[in-house]
Amino acid sequence: MGHPEAGGALRGRGQGALALALAVIVVAGGVALDRALEPRVGRTAEGGAAASRAWICPHGGGEGWRGTIFLANPSRQPAVAHVTSLAADGSPSPRVVDLPAGSTVRIDVSATVREAATFVETFGPWVSAGWVVRGSGSERGSGAEPCIEGGGRTWFVADGTAEEGEETFVVVSNPFAADAVVDVVLFAEGRPPIRSSQVTNLSVPARSSVAVRLGRFAAGEPAVGTLVRARVGRVGVAGLGVGASGVRSIVGATILSPRSILPLAGGSGQATLEVFDPGGEGSTIAGILLSEGDPSIIDGLVEAELGPESAGEFSVLVEDPSAIELSMQGSSGGAAALRAAGTRGDAATTAGAPAAAPAWVVLPAVDSDQSASTVVLVNPGDVAAEVSLELLPEGGAASTVTTITVSPRSVASAAPGFLGTTTAAVVVRCEVGAVVAVGAATTGDGSGEEVAGYALSMGVPIES
Repeated sequence: MGHPEAGGALRGRGQGALALALAVIVVAGGVALDRALEPRVGRTAEGGAAASRAWICPHGGGEGWRGTIFLANPSRQPAVAHVTSLAADGSPSPRVVDLPAGSTVRIDVSATVREAATFVETFGPWVSAGWVVRGSGSERGSGAEPCIEGGGRTWFVADGTAEEGEETFVVVSNPFAADAVVDVVLFAEGRPPIRSSQVTNLSVPARSSVAVRLGRFAAGEPAVGTLVRARVGRVGVAGLGVGASGVRSIVGATILSPRSILPLAGGSGQATLEVFDPGGEGSTIAGILLSEGDPSIIDGLVEAELGPESAGEFSVLVEDPSAIELSMQGSSGGAAALRAAGTRGDAATTAGAPAAAPAWVVLPAVDSDQSASTVVLVNPGDVAAEVSLELLPEGGAASTVTTITVSPRSVASAAPGFLGTTTAAVVVRCEVGAVVAVGAATTGDGSGEEVAGYALSMGVPIES
């Protein structure tokens, strides 16, 4: 496709401090499409009138990589999806996919270039979408995140790094019929924002995607935050990490928040928290570790300082399962990401959520049936949450339902064996209270043909 790459990193090693806050998780909706930037409208799908929704999946990829899109239909009515590749190596023609009621559908997609992305347009009841990418060769591991509904004009991406042996790309996707023009600005600790003419007024042609390599502009920086602002059009943005620590995916945020909840499962011990605050005031970050036991203050994250227009990283000790409850004081908010290592050393990242919700869909975090998967629920409230978990199997067969109680200010995971080795999505519904939901999965042992992978995938709040 011949799109430029760009890079920028940020210096932000924290002295250990508390938590920070921000909002990330899935983008807001409000747009669908008439093959351009038009408001959401009803459209005819397979002989009937149905609402259309646009899902943008800027998953990225690399040579020999494989990509999978998962679509989950939690309703009692069937839906239809049109799936289109936005990368030069993909098919320009959409595939029409039937989505049975109460089912998960798996779709193989192109992911062999850095700028690889997929566009999904759904018709009928509300459907959620997410991706999994699997590396190849020396680029080992997997990344997973929910796709973005609608698109946006301003994006914030944490979890960037340009240290030796690591690369981070920001994938900017434009599935619409009109060209988009964006500015990309990078933030690091102790230096002014990084602006380059190469990524100012950057064109993202209609129905295409570009990849910006952060290391090209800020080589050696351990922490990089990225701001993408569309001058023209609307885009979807996500980060792609590749390096010695493994493959990572992180979806961008369209708003900054003074609070964020970042769940973790499948990893324990040392983790890295990256905080990105593009504002000019600076902030004090603080955080609490929520686990299956009592909440605790995180050592080294007590009143940690983050300078204005800066990104920083902090080492934290976590448990399995657990969550970091972050807050930022002195600024209007920021974006954050929690990076952890799995049992096989593969990195995963979650951007967290700004608040709990009563219902979620958790999409698969891995593309292989030979996996160890779980769903983790975080209850940041003061009332016990009564939660049901329902599997959405492929084909829409009879589902499995279980219930779980999540104590106040704590974390709980699905019972061992609930997901088994399937790649089904899970519907999370609270009869009482509200939670934050995340999926985690580990696959393969690195031997044979199966590449080991570890990934976290944030849940998608169900639209009421």
